[in-house]
Amino acid sequence: MEIVLRKIEPNDNDAIGAIVRNVLTEFNCNRPGTAYADPQTNYMYQYYTQPGHAYFIVLVDGILAGGAGIGVLPDVKQICELQKMYLSPAYRNLGLASKLLTVCINTAKEYGYTSMYLETMPELKRAIQFYQQKHFETLEAPLAHTGHNACSIWMLRTLA
Repeated sequence: MEIVLRKIEPNDNDAIGAIVRNVLTEFNCNRPGTAYADPQTNYMYQYYTQPGHAYFIVLVDGILAGGAGIGVLPDVKQICELQKMYLSPAYRNLGLASKLLTVCINTAKEYGYTSMYLETMPELKRAIQFYQQKHFETLEAPLAHTGHNACSIWMLRTLA
């Protein structure tokens, strides 16, 4: 199995947008206030090439399996947000999420961020367990207004 991690390219928009929406539909999270309804889900290359942002695609044997990115957290300095981390069902449990998170953390550090924030939903139980294993701690309230008002779980990790 050949695994390739690379930055998003313009021709990835449709495939990664479909993965984001399919995974959210799989877990009954396909509703407003989630990444499902984000306008940038259709234009991820354009969104994630802005300053302070990055998005990474993982390919398995040449097939786009998923991705994850970081973005600026509105009105909060030195904390980035882990965004749109999704894998197609066939590519889960292969260690790809860890690889994606590692490249996001390393990029965040390069950009000068000191912490990483994320928002998620109770329906994504395995993701929450994964984040806890990766040293994210649950917060009592959101750190910023991201537009994801359907997310009721907020987590933060210091980048050391």
